[in-house]
Formats: sequence, C-alpha cells, structure tokens
Amino acid sequence: MNTINIKHITRSIILPIILSVTTITASAQVSSLYHLKTVATRHELNPSFRPLTNTYFSVPALPVMSGFYVGAGNNSLSFEDVLYPKTVNGEKKTIWFFNKDGNTDDFYNRLKNTTRIYAEADIRLFAFGTRLDSKQYITFGLTQKMNAGIFIPKDFMKLLIYGTPDMSNVNSFNFDRFGISSNLYTELAFGYSREIDKKLTVGGKLKILLGQANTSTKIDRFRLNAAKGRWDFDIKGTVNASAPNVEYELDEENRIEDVNLDGFEDFGNWKMSDFTNGFGAAIDLGGNYKLLDDKLLVSASLLDLGFIRWKAENAANMPVDGHFEFEGIELEAVDGTISWDDDYFDNITDNIHYSTTFKPYTTALAAKVLLGAEYGILNHKITFGALSKSTIMNKSIFQEITASANFFPADYFNAALSYSLLNGRFGTVGLALGGRLGPVNMYFAGDYLPLNYSKQYIPYKNKAFNLQFGLLFNIGYSAKKNADDDNDGVQNRKDKCPDTPANTPVDKYGCPVENSTDAPASIPER
Repeated sequence: MNTINIKHITRSIILPIILSVTTITASAQVSSLYHLKTVATRHELNPSFRPLTNTYFSVPALPVMSGFYVGAGNNSLSFEDVLYPKTVNGEKKTIWFFNKDGNTDDFYNRLKNTTRIYAEADIRLFAFGTRLDSKQYITFGLTQKMNAGIFIPKDFMKLLIYGTPDMSNVNSFNFDRFGISSNLYTELAFGYSREIDKKLTVGGKLKILLGQANTSTKIDRFRLNAAKGRWDFDIKGTVNASAPNVEYELDEENRIEDVNLDGFEDFGNWKMSDFTNGFGAAIDLGGNYKLLDDKLLVSASLLDLGFIRWKAENAANMPVDGHFEFEGIELEAVDGTISWDDDYFDNITDNIHYSTTFKPYTTALAAKVLLGAEYGILNHKITFGALSKSTIMNKSIFQEITASANFFPADYFNAALSYSLLNGRFGTVGLALGGRLGPVNMYFAGDYLPLNYSKQYIPYKNKAFNLQFGLLFNIGYSAKKNADDDNDGVQNRKDKCPDTPANTPVDKYGCPVENSTDAPASIPER
C-alpha cells in the first residue's frame, strides 16, 4: 500500500476538469440576431422569417468570409467560481474553491444537475435565397458543422469533491446523465416560407446530413454504491465511434488495443465516399403571427429535429452491461493522506468487460425549441424582443432567456442590444450589428460579451462565449420599400399613416381622408 496526498488527487483530477469547464474559448445560432430583420439568414433561427431582400447569395470562393460561427462554454460555472480573491489572516490572496479557506459547499451548490461543457463551430460554404412572389420565399444553405460536448452529472462532482464521507453506510451515486458527444458533418438545407395571410406566416426546412465523424455514448444505467471496503458499479450503455479510414486493433478479448490511423496518410487522394461516413436528415418548423394592429409579433420554431445513421464500415461499438466491483478508496484521510492501491487502476480496467462490435448506429441532433415575442414602437423604428431557447440533449433540457432592444434607424443599418439569462443565472450582455452598403450585407453578433477582466485578461464572469459573422450579397433590396403592409395603395416609404384601419378612404400620403385636406384617393380592395 502506498500513500498519496489528497491535494495531489484534487489538483490532478478535479482542477483540469473545472478549468476545462470555465476556460474553453472556441449552438450554432446567436440569439441576438433573432429580431434583426436585415439579416437575410436569420431564418436559421425560425424558417418562417422571410428575408427583406428579393434575392441573396454568398460567394462560395470565400466560405469563411461568407459566414462562420464559434461558441463554447458551460451551463454551471464562471471562472470566478473556481479562482477568486479572499483575505486570509489579513493578507489578500487568490485561492481556488478547494483551498482550505475556500468555500467548497458554495461551489458544489452552483453546479446544475447536469453540467454541459461544449464547443461548436460552423462554416458557411454557400447560401442562397429568392422570393418567388409576394407570399413565397425559398432558401438553400450548405454548411460544415462541428460540435463536441461532455455531460457531467452533479453526483460525479460530489464524489470528486466530498469522496465517500459516510464510512458506516453505503454512499450512493447516480451517473445516468454522464455522456460525451462529438460530431463532424455537412448540412444541406432546403427552406420554404409562405405568408398565409397578412397576420400569419409559416415556414419549414428539410436538411440532408452527410456525416464524417462521431463519438457518442448511450447510457441507460450508471450507478455506484461505494462503501469503505468495496465499490459496486451497475452499468448498462454503449460507447460508439465512427471515423473514415480508421482501423481498430483488438486483443484476444475483443477489446480495443490500438487505433490505426495510417489511412490518413493518403488524405489527398480520398474520394467523396471517403468523407461520407453517415447519412441523416432533419427538419425545422416555424411560424409567426401579428397581433395588436401588427405592433406585436409572436413566433415559435422547432430546429434540428433529426438524426444521422453511421455506417458499419467505419463504426466501432463498445457495449457494457453488467455489475462489477473492486476495492474502493478511503477518502476520509488522516493528516492529508489516503491509502492507495498500486493495482487500483488496473483492477478498474480488468473489471470493465465489453466486446467490440462493428455495427451501424444512430445519433440524434440536439433539438431546439424557440419561443419569441417582439413589440414595436415609433413605426417599428425601435422594437423590444424576448426569446426563450430550450436545447434538448442527453436526457436534459438547457434553457436560455434573452431580452433585446432592437433599433432600425435606417434600412442600411440595424442594431440589437441583448441580455441573456442562462439556466436561471449568469446574465450576460450581447450585441448584434447589421449593415448594408449597396448590395453588400454584413452582420456581426455575440450573445456573451466579456465585460469584466482580471489583471491576466481572463473574462472571469463569463461562462460562455459565441460569435457569428456573415457577409452576403443582396439583389432587389428595394422590395421592402415598395411594399404596402396595410394594403392602402400607398407604399410603406411614402405612407405617413402606416396603421390605417382596413376599408378606410385615404389620401396620397396613406392617411384617412377626414384628417387630410387632399382629395381622397380611391378605396383600395382589401
């Protein structure tokens, strides 16, 4: 038996996990863009949103400049929850939560039932949209998508932080929501939106998915009962992996011993089929409805409801189903040390029994439900918006609420200032800017602007980061100027009374005749 200091355990196991939670700097949509009407591709957040321009497109030769998105973070902690200043014995120090003078309980209580750590990136390869007529709009998009995440149940952190403090009884832990997920795939999206009447517009998208690589877990049951002399695991689940031109070397028990990546040496000569390792499909659905004389717009959308089926040729499955046990670790230490079995980790590996198979498997996308509302004043030069976004993945729902003030001083410049609340805490400020110079439309947005920095330039109050940029070309942007929203025969840009009730005689300025000295115009058919 050897001894090892508890501090060494916590620094080598807990600290890397926590720092990865709070310092990743790399969903593929920025919520601050939801109400920014000049951004042609905001239909990515709700397929019923029709662009103002008659036609838009990106330049395939400039995929990164055409548009990209990066985002990362977690739903539980900011950096200041891990490292923070505290006065100890009259001296101001920077300590981490596991320090003897730190507040471990406060740290643990801030954790969500499932802590999600994620990183995402999208690169727009091509985008196109055009108006079929005054009521119909179609879109097409080709996007390369990448995402990775790890899901850590609160009981896992409880074990790492507190160990097994009850030495008389069994300490029980539930790890059912533990999981890992990573995806690399190409999305081809075909969208259609239609104005049903002056109040209601609906839209939908069909997405074809071409998968390149995936790792994922499917955990049905994962429990630990830990006593002083024995740890009992009860687990049922599967770890899946899929990647092109990868070979797995197995031992005599069909467990993966090594991974052969020699196939990547001939990367330059790969065919298209070498890049396509799975196929799938998804749909987006959305709608919006005008209320209160068109001053209030309510909307809803369901995004990324779909799956990818990974082919057997490059798929590896590691199913585990059973009960096994091994000696536990006594974490109730004396003088800062615990007993440590030299063969401890070998015993864990030997007790995990699985047999590798090579079968196709299916993974689901992270579906999202968005509910929005927007109220306009000053002829919609200023609007106030609210958006609820729920992401459903790995048996959990991750919630975000965003409020925004949106400004439309001119059709060539729009801006939005937002405030987001993630999972009930950690409010952050966001910003979106959209501009148009001739046919060029450019936008820039982020939901979690880092406003507070330490002396080491660490944004210590942020728990997430995202950034989205796009550059598109518009044709026929004047369509909005020529529109007649209240159908009174006067174009919006000339209409000084845009809220004229239906079937009201109007003058050349679109105002009711009784308020004008001009000769009445004919009453248009409504």
